[in-house]
Amino acid sequence: MPDPTIAATRPVARECDPQGRREGGISEEDRQEGCAEDRREEKKKGAAPKKRIVTRKPRNRKGSFGTPPPVRFDFDSLPDSAWLTSDEVAAVLRRSKTTPPLWRTNKNHPLKWQRVDNKPLYRVAAVRAFIRLRTEGGKP
Repeated sequence: MPDPTIAATRPVARECDPQGRREGGISEEDRQEGCAEDRREEKKKGAAPKKRIVTRKPRNRKGSFGTPPPVRFDFDSLPDSAWLTSDEVAAVLRRSKTTPPLWRTNKNHPLKWQRVDNKPLYRVAAVRAFIRLRTEGGKP
């Protein structure tokens, strides 16, 4: 039979039940974390809440999204059936690289495009028609 004096000096484990109430004595784990009831009491007393440090995922700064340099090919010599990428269209029109994808979201936009091998491509004829519409003062 254990000595009752030794049992009285030993700390008794205290755990929190699902409602956050204390049971038993204090354990090392409870000293570090505390029970939900203890946290509620601290909140009522007006203790300052612990500040949460939120770390954000860094932005993807790879690539250039501004206006691309002028095209290195002769746009006028291309056949109407040739395909252009979004970046090439942005370079021909001297717009930002993000502009053609933004235009694609508008179903009524006059610059027509098609998906080829899951890539959005533009026919040279469609780009020429768009330029003609813009220079003649038609609707955008």
